This record gives sequence, structure tokens and C-alpha cells, in this order.
Amino acid sequence: MKADRFILAAFIGLVLTIPAFADDPTLVNVSNFARAETDMYFSRFVARGGFGKFDHNRTPTPIDKQDVVRMNRDTLYSAAVFDLDAAPVSIALPESGKRFMSLLLINEDHYVIDTVYSPSSVTITREQAGTRYLVALVRTFVNANDSVDVKVANAAQDDIKIEQAKIGKFEVPEWDPVTLKKAREALQALFALEGLRGPRFGRKD
Repeated sequence: MKADRFILAAFIGLVLTIPAFADDPTLVNVSNFARAETDMYFSRFVARGGFGKFDHNRTPTPIDKQDVVRMNRDTLYSAAVFDLDAAPVSIALPESGKRFMSLLLINEDHYVIDTVYSPSSVTITREQAGTRYLVALVRTFVNANDSVDVKVANAAQDDIKIEQAKIGKFEVPEWDPVTLKKAREALQALFALEGLRGPRFGRKD
């Protein structure tokens, strides 16, 4: 009897000392691909400092370094992810004269919520976005061959205004990278049969 108690006590002690492991990554399929792919991009923006504030690309994008597909050499990109469960966010583009500036708002399901152009402002709530997180992407025209113009474009980036009472936090599922890659490649192959480069997203309606 004493031996049985010792074995039981030792087993319980062993169980209590086993470290807790995170849940397995969420598998990706056609049904949840849009959310998984978008969360992946959102995570990249957040990792670069673009959570609750803009992470600005200050120089023209090198041809061999494309953070997203088909980036332009005549455009400076700015990205910010916002937690709309924490508070609505207001974004205002500055007066930029003849310089093109646009703001594209995309939710976690990769639907376009709105597009505005400089000078203009917009306020987005959780209800309007339809998902907890929203990414704001600003495109600013620049002459990639003119260092002076790049500095003027950087100043326009700095003049973008954000108002949000609380920034909240960023917490998305851990998506399985293996099945995410397989789903992406399968969808790209399917769309290639239709002569398209890949899935297209726009407004939900």
C-alpha cells in the first residue's frame, strides 16, 4: 500500500513539473485562407512597429525586396494595424498639394472598408470594419530618382494624423505555415487557370 502511494505521489509530481505547451497551430484551408493570409500580413506590420501607429517606408522599395506583391518604385508605403475593440480610430491625410496620397482600409477578412485621398479624414468603428483588427495603408507618390523629393514625401508621411483613445493589443491565432503555404499555392494555381494572378478582394458587397 505504501509503495502504491509512493508511485502515485511520484506520478502526480511528474505531471505537475511537465511544462505547458502552446496549442497546436490552426490549420489553414480554403475556407479560412483569407483570414490566415491577412493575419500573416498584419503580423508583419506589427513586428515592424506598425501597431497603433504608422510604420513608414522612407525610401523607394528595392526591386528585390517586395514586402507585398507588386510594390511600386514611385510610391512610399506606410502601414498601421489598429485594434478596434479598444477604440475607434480616426486617420487624417494632410494637405499634400499635387502629390498623390491615398489611404486604403482593409479588415481581417481582407475586405476593403474605405479608400480616401489627401486631404481627407475618416473614422472607423468596430461595427464598420466588421472585424477586430484593421490595417491602414497609405501610399505617397515620390520621385525615386530625386533625393530632395524623397525628403518632401517623408514630411508628408509625418503629417498623417491618428486619433485613438486606446490602442489595445494584438492577438491573432497561430496559423500553421505549412498548410497556409499549401492553400496559397493551390489557390494561385486555380486562379491561374482563369488567367488571374491570384485571389482578388474588394468591398464585401
